[in-house]
Amino acid sequence: MQSFRGTKERAPISPEMKPSLKGNLRAISTNKPLLLLLASTVLISAVIDSAFAPALARRFASRSLLILSSLISALLFIIGYFVGYASIPVVITLTFLIGLLLGIPLVLRTSMLADTVEYAELKTGKRSEGIIFSTLTFTGKL
Repeated sequence: MQSFRGTKERAPISPEMKPSLKGNLRAISTNKPLLLLLASTVLISAVIDSAFAPALARRFASRSLLILSSLISALLFIIGYFVGYASIPVVITLTFLIGLLLGIPLVLRTSMLADTVEYAELKTGKRSEGIIFSTLTFTGKL
């Protein structure tokens, strides 16, 4: 939200240059390097994360793994900011690594949420997984 408030359009947009939704979708769908970048980040990283995150969680504490992967991701974002888009292979590599590291928290949060169900049952004697899991869905929509 802070970025949104502090951002101002500096280049004037003429009415004939105003992009349409159809034009934007066409620009995305015909941009092969962008589609490859998205595919490498989303698909490949998700498959790798789904396979290795549970094994990593068994070997290391989930909390520590979550914090470490988030910190390394933040460091890679900072490196990407300073490197810029001058070299496409560097951008693709950074994007892949960031996607790989950001996928770990997605898998770990769900398993850690299941641990909170067990904790709640231990404290209250009642199973309340419905409200606990729906809380995650609700907060995701905020």
